[in-house]
Amino acid sequence: MKKKGGTLLQFVTEYFLLNIGMLGWIVAKKVKGQRFEDIFSKETVPILYSISIVLIFLALGISTYKIISGNFGSKGSKVSKVFSDVDKRKKEKPFNKVEIDNIEQVEGWSSVKAVRKRRFSTRDIVLMLVVTGIFAVLVLFRLGSHRVPETYQDFKVGEKGQNEIILNFNGKVNLSKIYIYLGYNSKRSISFSCWDEASKGWNVLDANHNIESAFAWNEVDFNNREFTSLGMVLMEGEARIHEIVCVDSNGNRVFPSNADNYPNLFDEQGLFPGIRTYYDQSMFDEVYHARTAYEFLHQLPIYENTHPPLGKTIISIGIKIFGMNPFGWRIMCAIAGILMMPLMYLLAFYMFRKTSTAFFAAIILGTGFMNFALARIATLDIIVEFFVLLMFALMFGFVKALEKGKSLKIQFLWLFLCGLAMGVAISVKWTGVWCASRQVDN
Repeated sequence: MKKKGGTLLQFVTEYFLLNIGMLGWIVAKKVKGQRFEDIFSKETVPILYSISIVLIFLALGISTYKIISGNFGSKGSKVSKVFSDVDKRKKEKPFNKVEIDNIEQVEGWSSVKAVRKRRFSTRDIVLMLVVTGIFAVLVLFRLGSHRVPETYQDFKVGEKGQNEIILNFNGKVNLSKIYIYLGYNSKRSISFSCWDEASKGWNVLDANHNIESAFAWNEVDFNNREFTSLGMVLMEGEARIHEIVCVDSNGNRVFPSNADNYPNLFDEQGLFPGIRTYYDQSMFDEVYHARTAYEFLHQLPIYENTHPPLGKTIISIGIKIFGMNPFGWRIMCAIAGILMMPLMYLLAFYMFRKTSTAFFAAIILGTGFMNFALARIATLDIIVEFFVLLMFALMFGFVKALEKGKSLKIQFLWLFLCGLAMGVAISVKWTGVWCASRQVDN
């Protein structure tokens, strides 16, 4: 592609078309439930899915045509031509002093020198801040709820009266579901039973139902079963329950008549979102990392120990400031993701000395689905990613200081800071070791 005068910057339009198409395809498939087969349906045509497919194929088709035909528009600037001619001449025979002086008179060579010596300007600062600001707004928009159930009641097997909950209702009610907001203990086993008036005893409905997720609304489906009393017995270990919400067959909330016996389990009913989304609860590996960060803060036994503790400690800073809610456990990861934008811009600029390249690098980073998603959830990946990028940026600074013959003090400072970033990356997640080894190999 380079031989035909093409660069990655000439695929910007196709890149955005592909991103928009992929985003539309994900929304159409995951949210609206549309499928490829529906395109040929005579009843309903999936508009969003169809448009997304067209955009994806359009982006791929135009890109393929450009690469095969070599039709990139401009065949390269004078600066690029001068670079190419000089590099070709260097391979044939080294330049002498007279030839170097003559080269500097070539049209466009002054532009080459300007590119090589170009300083970070006010324009770069503005572009960097604008890109970072837009990314920050997108990342922080509805990052997570500030309010979730906080009061709780602890239950423990082996202690009389502390391993069971009995909920009585006024007469007979048809319960569709109940929702249990579980505390820092995940994967709790609970036995559910209902009171049978005829036999005057308890009928076991599910002897071993697993409540999976910590700091999340866990659903238990009763399929509109009739209850006068509902029994819940913790089968093993300990459990911390923050809130219980009962819902009848009409979708209305049912309040137990003996709710006063469990004041901390029915005092924050208004915080139940109705429709559960990850805006109000933990998701993916947050059930490990956010939970462990909470345990660090409260000096509880640590659940997740597969990676070093620094990443969870960083997450706990947000929890300390904003509380144990989705916004609190995600904010530090969001900050790490946002800080990567100016860091990427600076690294790309000082590597290539071109505003367009630095801007494009930041755009690529900000519009990458993986990076955007990781910046909005409380996992270790975005934190280690930030320090790995910082590590490579500092190593680049050391290499440039070495090339320019800077003092040993300056060289050592760059190298020390690089080593510090490397150590922090490794202390966040073990993948930092692999990234550090790649840096040493290079």
